[in-house]
Amino acid sequence: MKTSIAIVVISLLVLAACLGDGGGTKVVMQFRVEGAAMLPSFPNGMFVDVLDYGSDAPQRGDVIVFHAPMSLNRDFIKRVVGLPGDTIDIMPETGEVLLNGEVLEEPYVQGTTSCAQQCGPWIVPDDSYFVMGDNRENSSDSRQGWFVPAPDAVGWVESSG
Repeated sequence: MKTSIAIVVISLLVLAACLGDGGGTKVVMQFRVEGAAMLPSFPNGMFVDVLDYGSDAPQRGDVIVFHAPMSLNRDFIKRVVGLPGDTIDIMPETGEVLLNGEVLEEPYVQGTTSCAQQCGPWIVPDDSYFVMGDNRENSSDSRQGWFVPAPDAVGWVESSG
């Protein structure tokens, strides 16, 4: 009897530890991907769970959902490329993205990274993020001169890329 009670108590403690405060895994919304900007990682029409960061902050490479800078009633999904204080440049000849002067390895990218007007340098302001779509030839993102303010980040999406 004591053994089975101990097993139940231990099981409940393990379950409580796993659930805890969500550990950044609380689903805050479901999001429907619109358009081709995140191909091949997230196809048009795909539904994804948006997870709460909790006390954590976005990291380079995270895929986040955020309030669109020009229309706060819309949400976008993009990949975080630059964190506060980072310098981002794009080499127009090669399409390489430089992060703080070093070539950024981006195995998830589809297409060539280009820039319409300015190829950098962009210095990411405090409390903001530089984001780009994985499908660089079909993405409206920070290359247009805007950053994502930290409070506008809704949450993150699990990605295999």
